[in-house]
Amino acid sequence: MGKLAKFRSLCSERQAKIVSQDRESRNPCKHTAVNKNRSRVAQYQLDGQVFTGHEQRCDFLVMNQDKKSAYLIELKGSNVLHAMDQVRSSARLLQDDLSDCDVFYRIIYRSRTQEVRQSRIIRWKEKMGKKNGIAVVILKEKQYEEPI
Repeated sequence: MGKLAKFRSLCSERQAKIVSQDRESRNPCKHTAVNKNRSRVAQYQLDGQVFTGHEQRCDFLVMNQDKKSAYLIELKGSNVLHAMDQVRSSARLLQDDLSDCDVFYRIIYRSRTQEVRQSRIIRWKEKMGKKNGIAVVILKEKQYEEPI
């Protein structure tokens, strides 16, 4: 049994739009997952709810349970290198829950940063490539909406 079994999803089972956004901070970043097929979906707040210790973790996990896909989402100021470490660490921490899923990484950052062009980020994006025609790693400024 994985770590997520003890937690309830933040969204309804077949919700049409799942918005991941930190409503308590002034960070305007948000990720919107569009569930046009009304698949079974779930959303978890990882930072502060699923994980409360000192481990590196990202902010949200959105899952399409019918398509067996998982989106690890980090909403960041400008430190995208740290964000990369957070989403990758979250994938390791949740490996039992995500073992039968295609895992995608989404980093939404608040302010323009040169870090998105650093070789470590570029190599990671290239190495991860695409799954079913969808980029595994996406970094976007301020907001990103995608079908899941």
